[in-house]
Amino acid sequence: MVTPPAAARRFGMPTDDERSIRSRLRLERPFVLGVGTLEPRKNLERLIEAWAGMESEEYELVLVGSIGWDAGAILRRARRRRVRLLGYVNDDELVALYSLCEAFCYPSLYEGFGLPVLEAMAAGAPVITSSVSSLPEVAGDAAVLVDPHDAQAIRAGLERVLSDARERERMRIAGRARAAQFSWDETARLTRDVLLRIARQV
Repeated sequence: MVTPPAAARRFGMPTDDERSIRSRLRLERPFVLGVGTLEPRKNLERLIEAWAGMESEEYELVLVGSIGWDAGAILRRARRRRVRLLGYVNDDELVALYSLCEAFCYPSLYEGFGLPVLEAMAAGAPVITSSVSSLPEVAGDAAVLVDPHDAQAIRAGLERVLSDARERERMRIAGRARAAQFSWDETARLTRDVLLRIARQV
């Protein structure tokens, strides 16, 4: 039995401080958000490659996350492409970033679950994520799924979402509905059922 987690309630209740957070983080343009530790598994080099091919002047790519293992290539490529690296942000800032972004892109190569996808959906972000690992199961039909091994596929997903305001609004609504299907109450119930089943077998 799979017992999925859920996004914390705060992600469905954006902070009232969005304007000051935008100012503090110097977010002057519409942006695409990426979240996760800077490490190869998160596939950020390929996201940056996809972004570079778009040559967008209207939007910027903003990455949030602490520096992890083998991050040198990611950092070098981000600096060359003028990608914004915000590092660690606090919970209020993260909620605001999800809520403010034009799209959230999470092309991870492997996830045990993929909680940032649910967090982004709960906050109303249109989501582009990988078509592999656990991520399609998490995203359902509320996200654009792309091949994380193909920078052109990631770029096509980004272009699809950013070029269509009506599609972004549809995805915001669908994402919130999808995130609402996961709850910590249900996680607790499923966990209890498993423990009771084990206890009966002892």
